[in-house]
Amino acid sequence: MNDPLGMALKAYWDTGNEQIMKVFSKDVSADAYKASYFFRSFEEMPPQEQKAMGLCKGRVLDVGAGAGSHSVYLTSKGLDVTAIDSSPGCAEVISARGIEKVQIQSIWDHQGQYDTVLLMMNGIGMCGRLKKLPEFLRKLTSLLAPGARIVTDSSDVFHLYGDVDAEEILELDKEYLGEVDFMFEYNGVKGAWFPWVYIDQRTLGEHATKAGLTYKVHYAKKNAGFLATLSLP
Repeated sequence: MNDPLGMALKAYWDTGNEQIMKVFSKDVSADAYKASYFFRSFEEMPPQEQKAMGLCKGRVLDVGAGAGSHSVYLTSKGLDVTAIDSSPGCAEVISARGIEKVQIQSIWDHQGQYDTVLLMMNGIGMCGRLKKLPEFLRKLTSLLAPGARIVTDSSDVFHLYGDVDAEEILELDKEYLGEVDFMFEYNGVKGAWFPWVYIDQRTLGEHATKAGLTYKVHYAKKNAGFLATLSLP
């Protein structure tokens, strides 16, 4: 498979030279991302990520680990971390950074029991579409040990639609506004299009409650991201 994200991160790791990748969306214009951002230290992480690190405990599953920055930090704090990513290049970089438990795998195929399941960089959105969220939460819950928690962040994108009333949008019988499609490109190599969803606080809370999970928002910034935990009672 084409692996533009993994290629960019590995090239940066191997050479130390900045690598630029493009992220295309069917809804908005393309964005450029620096590979170095995926190697950020704790001090360079945004506030919700720093707070998320403090919410992790015990055996941690880092889902969609990218370059492994969260895994590296948590391992340095003595936590038992397993990192998974569907990108072979990302997995190679994570291993090279000293993480011993690394798997090239989709979360849907993973098995195990953890005290923390960590999904950062809008990680809850990897379910792809809002209608898939209940199934996704059931999968994540199956990975939780007694008393464990899911730590994730997301973004409320309703502000991008101007004066549209979020309460009304949530009740309309049409596609959820946070649903998008993305594609990575690096050095002319394009990956496959993949679905993603940005889930607002209220909607995530409602689905968490229906799934039998305790929902708590730990950080939120207007027109930006929020950090939440979904815990077993």
